[in-house]
Amino acid sequence: MAVKPPELIPQLDGSADAGANCGMAAAAQAVNFATQGARKPTPTLMRKRSGKPSGPGRATNTLNQKNAVESFDGKGSHVGNSDSTGGREPLRYFRKVQEPWSTAQKALDQGDRVVNVQIDYDVINAKWPSKSGDKNYKGDHSVTLFGRRKTSQGVSEVRMFDPLYDGRRTGVPKGPQWLPEWVVRQAAEKFAGKEDTFTGGVVPVSPRLPKPVDPTVPPVDPPVEPSSPEVPVTSLEDKYREALEQARVIIDKALDPVEQSLTQVVVAGASRLVTEPPVDETDGDV
Repeated sequence: MAVKPPELIPQLDGSADAGANCGMAAAAQAVNFATQGARKPTPTLMRKRSGKPSGPGRATNTLNQKNAVESFDGKGSHVGNSDSTGGREPLRYFRKVQEPWSTAQKALDQGDRVVNVQIDYDVINAKWPSKSGDKNYKGDHSVTLFGRRKTSQGVSEVRMFDPLYDGRRTGVPKGPQWLPEWVVRQAAEKFAGKEDTFTGGVVPVSPRLPKPVDPTVPPVDPPVEPSSPEVPVTSLEDKYREALEQARVIIDKALDPVEQSLTQVVVAGASRLVTEPPVDETDGDV
């Protein structure tokens, strides 16, 4: 089954914390992806679930993202709307801090997970301004990555779901954009503070739960295969006895004449012993 990409969820939605909700918008995109479109929470709802309140110092981090994403567990114990996962298992957010960039590459190549990445937006504006969501912004930012490919020229690209890609004015992209991977990697490295690493989280598609049994629907018995007509079974022992009996009859018939002849000889010999006088076998006195 094909995996659907996440929907891009803009952070600038007019809410009080819109300017600082990039992390919560990225987390909302991850929820939308993990539930395969069943849920599309707002950045404001994600903030309520993250444990990060509104107000001064309201920027969020990867731990807040993890709390917000994993609050969708189907238990109904969290603030705001439903915890429904769209018939899927509780959502998972695998937090990464200064993780090798190869981990992000592997996750993107698997095709069934998104990678939320913390970046320094100054790198985007300096290296690839045509794909900037705000050319005047130079601070920290959160984006979602899904998809990795090579162009006909052999350049590796990643598809970036930037919460600033809302097309609000001319020159601002609308919808997800393909960027050279090296540009995004450098922006991630600058945020993480270590070469060839990134900080963020990996969120896979959540597996579907088994369908619940409806108690109002009677169970259906499995079809019964027609049985074959019974055939009397003769055991090997019965066959042996039958053959032995037949052999005995044949032998008895064959032995009848022999037995009669032997009987006549025996009777004749006995008659002689009765009628003939005994023979004195002594040689006389010694």
